[in-house]
Amino acid sequence: GWWGRGTQLMASSSSGSVSASRVRSGSYFVIVGHGDSPVFEKAFGPSGGPLEEEPTHFFMHAALDCVDQIMWTTNSMFLHRVDRLKDLSISGFCTASGARFLLLHNAKMEGDTIKAFFKDVYVLYLKALMNPLYDPKTPIQARSFDKKVSDLGRRLT
Repeated sequence: GWWGRGTQLMASSSSGSVSASRVRSGSYFVIVGHGDSPVFEKAFGPSGGPLEEEPTHFFMHAALDCVDQIMWTTNSMFLHRVDRLKDLSISGFCTASGARFLLLHNAKMEGDTIKAFFKDVYVLYLKALMNPLYDPKTPIQARSFDKKVSDLGRRLT
């Protein structure tokens, strides 16, 4: 499972692990809920051949530690470029409920673009949380949520 927590999110996704080489031409987004469990993930950009190289989730896990440290030093929910990997950056967003959004993206991507993406996804996330049938400790599997996040992600590429 992703991050060794027994979560089957990565194993059950249609794309499997996302490599750094694939992300260089797109972006990778994850929502991390309570207990550092991933509840949603999405890769944006061109799809292609087999995914190899280093698994992206290790980079995201390391960045989560950076987010956890930085979030206590600012009043902003948006944390731009909390970590860097070669020509990639990881930005974060901390919600009022304690969930963290992480986005692995090209280092040249504008901060305003990333911030707008996070805010739009946050609105979708809040709507998902308000659903009485959704348990916040479980992966978000609603196709409508996935489609709307995919639509927002197209603006990033």
